Amino acid sequence: MQEIHRVGSKFSRIFDEFFQIFVQALDKLLTQTKG
Repeated sequence: MQEIHRVGSKFSRIFDEFFQIFVQALDKLLTQTKG
């Protein structure tokens, strides 16, 4: 049971990083489109 939780937390951390990168990329894209 503990193993599953550890994998879940690791996946959650990776997802958080990916989401931040995605938001930054989207923000750059919108800025370029506006400019």
